[in-house]
Amino acid sequence: MFCCLETFQGIGNNEELTVIDFHLLLQIICPDFPLSLVEDSVYAIDAATGMVPTSSPAKYYYSDLRVAIFFHIIYHDWLRELGKLFLSDTDSEHFNPLSINRLQAKLNSWQSDVTYTAIQQPPKEGIETAINSLLLLSKGSDVTYDKVLRSLFASSIIREDVCTKNPRGLAIVPPILNSPRSHAHPNSGISSNGTPMLFPSSSSGIEEL
Repeated sequence: MFCCLETFQGIGNNEELTVIDFHLLLQIICPDFPLSLVEDSVYAIDAATGMVPTSSPAKYYYSDLRVAIFFHIIYHDWLRELGKLFLSDTDSEHFNPLSINRLQAKLNSWQSDVTYTAIQQPPKEGIETAINSLLLLSKGSDVTYDKVLRSLFASSIIREDVCTKNPRGLAIVPPILNSPRSHAHPNSGISSNGTPMLFPSSSSGIEEL
């Protein structure tokens, strides 16, 4: 997977790509790269800041796509556990809103729980920044999984962590990303079948990358 950093060095950070465009690029290196993983990744990109205004089909900036794909690969197991918090005993297929205070307490407890410290998770400071941002926006009410995911991805601390965690020591993108971004796009973060796909059903596709 990290070969893409060397193979596609000629692509500018502000290059505009659709999900299919980016997937085709990845298939040059890995022919069986799962489309679902790319769809999951773009769901973390906030429509107001990471999408090309008024583009149809939806386009994203290459720098964001590249960080988003590593965000999902590096934190895959942790994101899976995070998603489980939004599932109920009676509905294990759809995410339900969750109290921001309960979420904060859970994430704090994970910092010292060996079950979660054994897996790759975002920096504590990055998680706190994302949750504090959500606390201000939600005013203590319930939050949805997609808002939490996008708040985590928007954290500069987490993005910098993603940009430096790779086995080959390559810079994924500069920590500070400056793209010409404004306005939301109505098709934000939706998979090809019209349904949000937030994480792969199994980790097999990721472990091979």
